[in-house]
Amino acid sequence: MNKEVKKVFSDLHGELTRYQAAVASALSVYRRDMEAAKKESSQYKDEAGELSRRKDKLIATARSKISEADKTLHDAVTALYLPKLREALSDYVCKRADRGYMDSLRDVWDFELTLNRGELDGYILGAAGNYTALRALQAVAKRSGYRLTVPSVDTYQKDIDTIGRAVRTPVMYSPHDYLHEALDVLPDRPVFRADGSYYTTGRPDSVYLIMRKQEFESAMNAVTEAGTRWSMDFVPEITAFEPVKTDDGGEITPEQQRAEAVKDAAQRVSVDDTTAEQLTQHVTQEQAEADRRAAEGRKFYF
Repeated sequence: MNKEVKKVFSDLHGELTRYQAAVASALSVYRRDMEAAKKESSQYKDEAGELSRRKDKLIATARSKISEADKTLHDAVTALYLPKLREALSDYVCKRADRGYMDSLRDVWDFELTLNRGELDGYILGAAGNYTALRALQAVAKRSGYRLTVPSVDTYQKDIDTIGRAVRTPVMYSPHDYLHEALDVLPDRPVFRADGSYYTTGRPDSVYLIMRKQEFESAMNAVTEAGTRWSMDFVPEITAFEPVKTDDGGEITPEQQRAEAVKDAAQRVSVDDTTAEQLTQHVTQEQAEADRRAAEGRKFYF
């Protein structure tokens, strides 16, 4: 497991959790102060006018606090966490594959050898999670009648995009317990453009806020799930590991830890036997060629 990558996702999830708490706190204070305002306004002759003035002030205060929480979250994610994830992704994609491993794959390819399933499993483990090695192995495996599904850069980029969309401001997140207060406090409903700017379409309703809550929580779940995938796929160098003492006085060496990380990465590669599929395609192509020749023959005689 890549502990550094795992920590980035863990810290990011913590940032999202703190944001939820900040919004809940602002709405809780608004609810409390509104209850007090209702009681105090009842003592005024113009009760409705007094309550309206107090409510406007409380809304402005709560909205300002949530706007500040939005900005804090957005700045932390876009300036700290996403750059770290992009850097980790770049390092993963650009990391050179082991030369001996690539030479071995090249020999298999050049001599038009085919791999059986046991040999393929060995090559998957030997790739040690390296992106280039796995991509090269995909091509070799395809010729041997196997379809390898390996970690995809598109999937990693989708993770980054999902996180980025979740923290666009205004976030418009509302805890379920404070939905009524959020309808008062949160700003007008935004519609985001591709460049991140937005325009508004009036006040949000309860359906919209419930959907935004679900989207935000879905993004949090995606962060947790992505953290597991990334930390398994991005196998660190052995220098990233330190000896770990066990309860019985033993020690888990860096070599043992990296070997386990390599095994975890190998488990993320799936293999499908496409021999029957390729045979069907071959027969179909032969039949199509036979039909074409027959058609050409009919043209000659008729």
